[in-house]
Amino acid sequence: MQSRIYLPIWFFVALMFLDALNVKAGSLILSTSGFNISMPGDDDAAALRQIRIFAQKEYPGDKEMQDFVYKEQVEAYNYMKHTDSALRHFAVKEYPDDYAMQKHVYNEQIEALGFMTKTTDLEIYGIAEKQYPDDYAMQEHVYKEQLAAKEYMQGVTNKAAKAKAVKEYPNDYEMQKYKYENPD
Repeated sequence: MQSRIYLPIWFFVALMFLDALNVKAGSLILSTSGFNISMPGDDDAAALRQIRIFAQKEYPGDKEMQDFVYKEQVEAYNYMKHTDSALRHFAVKEYPDDYAMQKHVYNEQIEALGFMTKTTDLEIYGIAEKQYPDDYAMQEHVYKEQLAAKEYMQGVTNKAAKAKAVKEYPNDYEMQKYKYENPD
C-alpha cells in the first residue's frame, strides 16, 4: 500500500510562484521539477504537427481560421511548456488536445488557488476541498456559495425551521438555506 504525504497548500503555492519567477538563490535554482508533468507533445515537432491537425479539424475549409487557431495554440503550447505543477496536469487532463484551453484552465486554477490560500473559514474550506479536491476553481465557487449560505443561516429568525434544515443537512449550508426557504 502506498502512503501519502500531505503538505500544506501554501507549500505548493510558494513553489509555483518561485518557479514562475525563476528565483535563484546563489547557484541553486529553486524549482518544482520534482513535480513536472509531461504534456502530450512535449517534443516540439510532434506538438506542432498535432496543433496543425487540431486547427484543420476545427476549421476544415477555412485556411485563415486554421492559421489563427494554429498561432493561438502554439502560443498556448509554449506557455504551458514552462508551467510546472499539479495544476498543469489538471489542465492537460481537462483538455488534452487544446493548448489554449489548457492555458485558460491553468490560469484559472492559479487564480483560484490564490483565493483559497487566503480563506478564513476553515469549516467552509474543508467542505469545498472535500467536494473538489483537485479543482481549485470549483473549490472557490463552493467556498463562496457555502459562506454566503452560512451567513444567511446565522441571521434567520425561524429557529424551528432552521433546526430542521440543520438536522437534515448538517454539513451543507447551501442545502440548509434551500430547506429553510422551501419547507416541506
